[in-house]
Amino acid sequence: PFDMVRKAHLMITVIMMLNWISVCLGTYTLILNTTKLSGDIYINWLLTTTLGDLPGTAALIITLKYFGRRFNLFYMQCILGSCCLILAFVPKANTTVILIFYLIGKCAGGAGFLLVWLITAELYPTNLRSQAVGMLSMISRIFGTLAPFVATLSSYWKPLPMLLLGFPCLIA
Repeated sequence: PFDMVRKAHLMITVIMMLNWISVCLGTYTLILNTTKLSGDIYINWLLTTTLGDLPGTAALIITLKYFGRRFNLFYMQCILGSCCLILAFVPKANTTVILIFYLIGKCAGGAGFLLVWLITAELYPTNLRSQAVGMLSMISRIFGTLAPFVATLSSYWKPLPMLLLGFPCLIA
C-alpha cells in the first residue's frame, strides 16, 4: 500500500495530489456558490451546466491533440486560479463581470477535473494505477468536503475565499 510514496513515485504523487485538491476544492466551491450569483437561480444553474462545462470539454478535446496533457492541465489550473483571484476583487455591483469570470473558472475547473483523472491514470504503472486514482480522488474529496465552508471565510475578509481557491490553483 505504500508503493505510491516510495522514492520512485513520491514526487509524482505529491504533485498530482496538489492538482487534485486544488481543482476539486475550486470546482466544488464554485458549484456550491451558484446560488449566490445574481439573477434567477434556475437560469444560473442552466448557464453553469451548459456554458460552464460543455465549452471546456470541447476545448479540451481539441487542445489535447495539439498541446499535450501537462500543458493543458497547466493552463486550466492557471485559468481557474486567475478567475478566482479576479472574482476576489470584483465589486458585487458588476454582476455581468462576475458571471463571466465565474463561468470561465467553472469551465476551466471542469476541464481540469477531466485532466487530473486522465493524467493520474497515465502516470502510474499498471499495478499502481487503480490505487493511485482511488487514493488521490479520495484525498481530494476529503478536502472537497470543506467547499461548503469556504464562503463563510468572507466574514473575516471579503476576498479571502477566492484568494484561498486561486493561489493553490496557480501553484499547482
